[in-house]
Formats: sequence, C-alpha cells, structure tokens
Amino acid sequence: MRFFLLLLLVCSLSAAPPVSIIFDTDMGNDVDDVLALALLHSLETRGEAKILAVTITKDNALAAPFVALFDRVYGRPGIPIGVVKDGATKDEGKYLRPVLDSFGGAAAGSVPDAIDLLRSTLAAQPDGSVVGRRNSTRRR
Repeated sequence: MRFFLLLLLVCSLSAAPPVSIIFDTDMGNDVDDVLALALLHSLETRGEAKILAVTITKDNALAAPFVALFDRVYGRPGIPIGVVKDGATKDEGKYLRPVLDSFGGAAAGSVPDAIDLLRSTLAAQPDGSVVGRRNSTRRR
C-alpha cells in the first residue's frame, strides 16, 4: 500500500509542463474555431496548455474584438492577438456581430500584424517549445 501511495505521489509531482500554443484561426467563418479556442482555454485552465498568442487570418474588423471578448470571458484578457493585413477573407460571417452586439459592441483599438506577432512570440520562446495549429484549407 505504501508503494502505491508513493507511486501516486511521484506521478502527480512529475506532471508534464503545459504545452505552449500559438492558435492561428480564421475566426468568423464557422463555429469550429470558436470551439477550438474554447478547448484551448479549458486546457489552459487544467494546466495542460498555455496560449501564447492568437493570430487571425480573417481580415475583418470584428474578428479580433471577438477573440478578445472570448479571452476576457475566460479570464485571460492579456493574450496577444494579431490579424493579417489585406487578407483574402473579409466577410464577417454569421456570428461575430451578433455576439459582439450582445456584449455591448466591438471595442475599438489597433491590433498588430499577425506576422509581426508570430515573430515576436516565437523569438521569446525556447527553440522547439511551441506548438501551432495550422489553419487548413478544405477542398470541395
């Protein structure tokens, strides 16, 4: 019995450190990215992940405020957000505006370029320590 308790104690003390993640998203097209961001926040709450930054490939003025609102709701308002400039996808989708309006509208503010944010975030991390989610293109 003592051996089992000691083994349990050692296993609990040797838990893996959180995985550092940069989340790249086209927030606003479909709800899949909302669910993925919720999952990342849940993993961070459990100590299994650390969201370093969110980059947005959707060039729409509502996408970054939506992500910022989402981060605030989860109690992490300081997660850096970057947006592509002159991106191909500019439509706002079906849910960005209604959700933001239900919380009082989009907050105005400047958002850094996604590439600049990626560079600065990666430069601040040890080599090989960051996991990224790549935004995939679907073929129809």
